[in-house]
Amino acid sequence: FKIILVSKDITREVGEKMGFIYAEHLKEAFDLSATICPPNPEVHIIPSGGVILPVAFSL
Repeated sequence: FKIILVSKDITREVGEKMGFIYAEHLKEAFDLSATICPPNPEVHIIPSGGVILPVAFSL
């Protein structure tokens, strides 16, 4: 699986260090998914991902 991160609080640099693919906004994330996923991928949106995924500010 791949995770595309859209966040106002986590920079591209930090997100990529955490192993995520970074997108500035949801439209970009969906466009990216079309290029890296097989046809008809299963997509999940986690609106409060910071609660589920740890945020590391010291990377």
